[in-house]
Amino acid sequence: MWAEAETSNDEAEVAFTTFKYRGEKRKQEVVDYILYSTKQLELESTLALPSERAVGADGLPSATFPSDHVPVVCTFRLRPDGAA
Repeated sequence: MWAEAETSNDEAEVAFTTFKYRGEKRKQEVVDYILYSTKQLELESTLALPSERAVGADGLPSATFPSDHVPVVCTFRLRPDGAA
């Protein structure tokens, strides 16, 4: 069984992992994921993703977020003997 690590944001869904402009076209998408095996790993925590307001109207990269993708981070615990 595989699972996708979900965000710890208050929002039900991740709004974006990349947010930039190509010319006048706004590009705000979820393109970064962490997939893991639930047989071997237990998800302990995720890093909250920044809001659109925190990123700012100009998108990414910025002085606060120097990449055009936000960091997608989580902590796992190894399951003993790979048992789910």
